[in-house]
Amino acid sequence: MKKQRGLSLFGLLVIGALVGFFVLLGIKCVPAYTEYFGVKNAITALIKDSASAPAQEIRAAFDKRGLIEGYKIRGDELDIDQTPNGTTIGIEYDREVPVAANISLKIHFTVSQSTAGKSAEQGQ
Repeated sequence: MKKQRGLSLFGLLVIGALVGFFVLLGIKCVPAYTEYFGVKNAITALIKDSASAPAQEIRAAFDKRGLIEGYKIRGDELDIDQTPNGTTIGIEYDREVPVAANISLKIHFTVSQSTAGKSAEQGQ
């Protein structure tokens, strides 16, 4: 007689619950990453278009883009460093994603773009 092999009903339920949890986690993180990519694109566009403008104009242009795209970051949160060598625009912010009941996921985002061509971006 051959020994039966396969997945039991209990094993199937455990695997299904784990897959379901990770799918739920991924779906709940989509808005945070959508906002991150919107902020990243806005900063890249500002470096190309307004790098030589005063900091207040850069912040105002960022706010206008934010109204259109709907992200919660405001221009006064930007770190703008203007030197004779170029302009660097960056931001670091956190998003808290509620998962279930009192469980949350905190995601830290860092975006930095420079006219010198160096960019640093990170989503953790």
